[in-house]
Amino acid sequence: MKIISLYERNNEIIEFINRSKVNLPGELYEQLFDFMTKICDYEEEEKKIFPHIIIGNNIEKEEFIKIFPVDIIHLSRESNYLYFFKRIKPLLPFCNNGWRVYVDIINGNLNFGIMRNFSGIEGLTVDDLLKNSKENAEMIYRDYGISCILLNPVNRNTLEIIGMDGESIFISFSLNKGEDSDERQKILFLDDLLMLNPDIKIRRSMKKIIDLFSQKLHGAICLVVKDDYTLPDEGLKDGIFFEEPIDMAGIADELLNKDVVYTPDYIRQLNEKYYAITGLFIEMLNFDGITVVDTKGRIRGYNIFISSHSKEKIITGGARKRAAYTLIESKNSGYIGVYFQSQDGNYFYERIKL
Repeated sequence: MKIISLYERNNEIIEFINRSKVNLPGELYEQLFDFMTKICDYEEEEKKIFPHIIIGNNIEKEEFIKIFPVDIIHLSRESNYLYFFKRIKPLLPFCNNGWRVYVDIINGNLNFGIMRNFSGIEGLTVDDLLKNSKENAEMIYRDYGISCILLNPVNRNTLEIIGMDGESIFISFSLNKGEDSDERQKILFLDDLLMLNPDIKIRRSMKKIIDLFSQKLHGAICLVVKDDYTLPDEGLKDGIFFEEPIDMAGIADELLNKDVVYTPDYIRQLNEKYYAITGLFIEMLNFDGITVVDTKGRIRGYNIFISSHSKEKIITGGARKRAAYTLIESKNSGYIGVYFQSQDGNYFYERIKL
């Protein structure tokens, strides 16, 4: 993994795109670099958007849809590269609803549209489909001329560019040397959240929810506790604690249980219930205070605040970050770890220090 500065190292970005076998007209690079400076901190009418953009060749080919099970909607075509941002701008809000914007460059034209994978809670996202094609990337390019890169904003300071061969580079826009968010920390959070429920399909469904954090959260703290831990406790008394935990993983397990024959109506009800509960989880995370989950993938409470006598260590930063580190330093053996995300999109997951 390399961290590079955009304008100082733009040749490396061009080389990476070339290695990914994406043929971009030279006149388009200036427009693309200018767009990259906006992509991580993009807003429309004061609404934060994390634009995920797929740029490549022959994306609208029939073979692309066969290889990657996605729905593609072509929306516009442009031959003047100076209009790149003007054409892509009205498509970007779709990214906050699970769509990915694509730009297909073929025969000198820019074809703009959106794509999405509708494969239910266990299916791979468009991003994962492209990342997982690395073993076949050479064959896909050789046989069909299909190639692309994914522009993936990690947070407000970092842009990841991913090739179909699985390689990636990270571009930092930060003016300091602070640590950047690391996708592996989200995986660690997922590991602990499903510590007692390792089913791969449930894991995949929950990962799709966690992947929405960058788009949907405006700042959050999520504490993972052991499944048999009793709440409230001495440090966490003030908040909403559920007498019956909300079992996200259990609902996913019921929906994904292929050994049971459900009626179509019941399956629709389960789908609606799952999306309603996971949407509720996102809303809880956006509330002030701490959301608590356990190692069975259940929500135990939200809008929870640390008792004043528990805040012994002085930690710099905002109130949310101070609360996160108070939990991390608590040495409570019933706590597992803390996921923190700031308002600017930076995040970390850290296990409790015992």
